[in-house]
Amino acid sequence: MTQSANSKFWQISFLLPKGLSHHGTERYSSIMEEVAHSVLARMIEDDNRWCLEMMFHAENPPNLDSVLSYFVHLPELSLTKEDLKLENIPDRNWLEHVYKEFPPIHVGDFFVYGEHYDGDVPDEMLKLQIGSAMAFGSGEHQTTQGCLLALQKLKKQGLEFNNILDMGCGSGILSVAAAKLWPQSKIIAIDIEEESTLSTLHHARTNNCVDSISAKTGNGYKTELVKDNAPYDLIISNILSSVLIELAEELGSNLKTEGFAVLAGLLERQIPQVTEAHSMHCLKLIDKNINDNWAILTLKR
Repeated sequence: MTQSANSKFWQISFLLPKGLSHHGTERYSSIMEEVAHSVLARMIEDDNRWCLEMMFHAENPPNLDSVLSYFVHLPELSLTKEDLKLENIPDRNWLEHVYKEFPPIHVGDFFVYGEHYDGDVPDEMLKLQIGSAMAFGSGEHQTTQGCLLALQKLKKQGLEFNNILDMGCGSGILSVAAAKLWPQSKIIAIDIEEESTLSTLHHARTNNCVDSISAKTGNGYKTELVKDNAPYDLIISNILSSVLIELAEELGSNLKTEGFAVLAGLLERQIPQVTEAHSMHCLKLIDKNINDNWAILTLKR
């Protein structure tokens, strides 16, 4: 294992079976995207095999037995702990990797680009500048892109929101997007991780949205800032499906009647469980978008 004194980045990598198609590789990637902060598949040309690289951001290394448990129903893989390569990645190496791997992207009317980008920025598009040092939350993941498209769709339907909650804000990209779409709105951004709160505040400043966004580290809907500003006419939550289900009741009680919710972080097969949990609290599914097995749901109370 590579040692690095203060790095919180951990990478687990392993080889997939020979002859696996790119589509087949996505099957394995989607499994680990439920638990890893980022997943990257690389083709090893000399061996004609895909290598799956999973990045975790945590104080302690991920548990290998826990990772293996996600693949027990795939006997063709036959992984053991000896097949998993665990490395502690120096922060600088990871940041350099992000610089190379984060080109500007178009997501509907949004132009998402890193702070390192020095090319042309289209005047006619909504601009989202994201720190190039972000290990995740850069807008490249299907769930983030799906949320950006779902928010734009609500805007194009003529809906206006004045009080918005971004629950589990991460990098803050969705808070900034909401501020760009609804400049008059007040946006509360909450995350359990202090690093996410600082990232959201940073992106609020760099995107000139500091007057619209208030970010706080806290315990979900129990956070005082959330309670003081409830109810909301739009709640955005891009987190794990299990957490979405756990928080369904609190989401319902913090959303105005006729309010909307955009939910992500779940796979297509998890739609029934998530929608059922929210339907018990007067939320009805009105739209969904599937992107590479990831589902983005729009609900209305």
